[in-house]
Amino acid sequence: MMVSLAVLRRQCIRIVQKTMGAIIKRLGVWGFLFFLIKGMLWLIIPAAIVWWNS
Repeated sequence: MMVSLAVLRRQCIRIVQKTMGAIIKRLGVWGFLFFLIKGMLWLIIPAAIVWWNS
């Protein structure tokens, strides 16, 4: 029972694509949250400094 290299290659590519898709989705959520929080801090910290010094 021999499996051709082409079949194995297609199976490996499918597994890698599914895994990479899951990783990209997970990083997408975490990346979004990271930059959202970072952006909010970029706005809040200078505003707090100005408010505190006035």
